[in-house]
Amino acid sequence: MKQIRIMKTGINGEGIGYEHHKPVFIKGALIGETVQYEIDHEDARYAIGHCVRVIEKSPCRIEPACSVSDRCGGCALMAMDYQEQCIQKKALLTEALWKYAGIRDTAVRDMHGSEEILGYRNQARMPLAMVQGKLMAGFYQTGSNRFVPVDHCVIQDPVLEEVRSQVMAILNKYHQKAYDPSSRTGLRYLVLRTLQNQTQISIITGQNKLPSDLVKEILAVDHVSSLYQSVNTARTGVDFFGSSPVLLGGKKNLAAEMNGLQLQLSPRSFFQLNTAQAEKLYAMAVSKVDPCKTLVEAYCGVGAMSLLASQKAEKVIGIESIEEAIINAGANAAANQIDNCEFICGDAAQTLHQILQEGTVDTLLADPPRAGMDDAMIRTILSSSIPKIVYISCNPATLAKNLKELKKEYQILTIIPFDLFPNTPHVESITVLMRNGVSSGKQNRRKKRGRKHALPKN
Repeated sequence: MKQIRIMKTGINGEGIGYEHHKPVFIKGALIGETVQYEIDHEDARYAIGHCVRVIEKSPCRIEPACSVSDRCGGCALMAMDYQEQCIQKKALLTEALWKYAGIRDTAVRDMHGSEEILGYRNQARMPLAMVQGKLMAGFYQTGSNRFVPVDHCVIQDPVLEEVRSQVMAILNKYHQKAYDPSSRTGLRYLVLRTLQNQTQISIITGQNKLPSDLVKEILAVDHVSSLYQSVNTARTGVDFFGSSPVLLGGKKNLAAEMNGLQLQLSPRSFFQLNTAQAEKLYAMAVSKVDPCKTLVEAYCGVGAMSLLASQKAEKVIGIESIEEAIINAGANAAANQIDNCEFICGDAAQTLHQILQEGTVDTLLADPPRAGMDDAMIRTILSSSIPKIVYISCNPATLAKNLKELKKEYQILTIIPFDLFPNTPHVESITVLMRNGVSSGKQNRRKKRGRKHALPKN
């Protein structure tokens, strides 16, 4: 059995040591530890292994709050003290920026940590499987299709977990089975979102109908506001939802509040998983927007940031590819009495190009998915004359690759990291970019419009 010293943390939360200058990625090992390990995979460039025994323990190692954290793998940093988690996440961000874009760590500010490190997650998307004849919810082990049943997830909202437990009991009472690809029937995923103590439930199934009595019992559970069903019989794909979700009972949308805004969410609409931290992230991003004539938000979701930024611009245009989210965004603008926001359903790059053909854009606010901006979006931005970009990222690697291209025409003013996902290696950040030859003072400064919301000063 081999022994190694862990020198750094990997992007998936694993420990990294070096054997004859070759990196060895070891699951379950923390930075600063000496461990015994076994190899699971090895090639000429790197090796992957797992920790068998910790010989010299890191001072930042703590007892995990979750009993299945070592098997699930979703919270790869749960055995690490939270202060050290923040240090390592900033290190992951700065390393990616230097590796892929040549950006020095001096551009990266201090990490904005989360006040809550457990019970913060407002949404669960859990696959379902049969375990000893019982339908169970759980997760797939990181990097595999091995199902890990989870009775209680400590990072999910306590109300959400309470509802999930009761829903699973009802599903088993009615002898519901997990999805069978051969018959294309059964239950595939359970999706729950809890905000303000109300829970929106979506059950993703095969081509089968849920019993009416089962539906009634779920809707009668405390804190349940609605129940949806979506049919998904696709063999492959990354989207939990298949067909457009059908409301089986309860309220059409889930109510949410963020930075003084009242929002309505449909099941497929994107909403940040850590509400308290998202409020701070969005407020900081909008604080970096200068008063201007026209602001465009790409990947706008239900329009939360667009509405929050409405006080900074004469006109705000939000772009989102999911139609349900755009419908929510329009309704949210009306509900908050904000009349200078327009929302368009379409591809981000194509729609931004059309907007630029018709007029100028003073500021681009963007919060793309983990894959980052695609090549078409980067080309559209570089060929434009947009003076300022505020870029929210949830993936340091794709952020860095995008910034490498954007650096051709833009200078990076600051990068501000936020931790929205304690106990995991994921890190969000805000990057502020200004077009070469343009200063903040050269942007059009117009009278603020819309409702006023508290924003950070720096």
